[in-house]
Amino acid sequence: MRGQFARNSLFALALLLLLVGLPGCGGRMSPSTVVEKYWTLVGEGKHEKALQYVASEAQTQMMFAMSMSQMISGMSGLSLTDVVTCGESISGNTAIVLFYYRLSDGSTTDTDEIELVKENGRWKIGPLETELW
Repeated sequence: MRGQFARNSLFALALLLLLVGLPGCGGRMSPSTVVEKYWTLVGEGKHEKALQYVASEAQTQMMFAMSMSQMISGMSGLSLTDVVTCGESISGNTAIVLFYYRLSDGSTTDTDEIELVKENGRWKIGPLETELW
């Protein structure tokens, strides 16, 4: 039961991170690559470096969400091991990326999506509308 709670808590936090806004740097990086690089850094605990992929308007929200992620990961013993992108749609200066996470216990999450925006010519995962903020 505790393992299920931990997995659900980590998944909920991952969703919170998405709802807050994740981004990507890289003038020539695809939106999918931006999502993969961001989550790789988060999974490695390199949160400050991961913020380079966050749109400027979402920086404060993401710092809070990453702090919560560290806390939940420490309590649950689960961590993100990989993010797998499985679809991408680009329309002008916005993009939608479909992806799911692999967790340290071998499980995967449901497929989710995140919107990216171009900021200074580079893809960044932008803040999403949410009632939490």
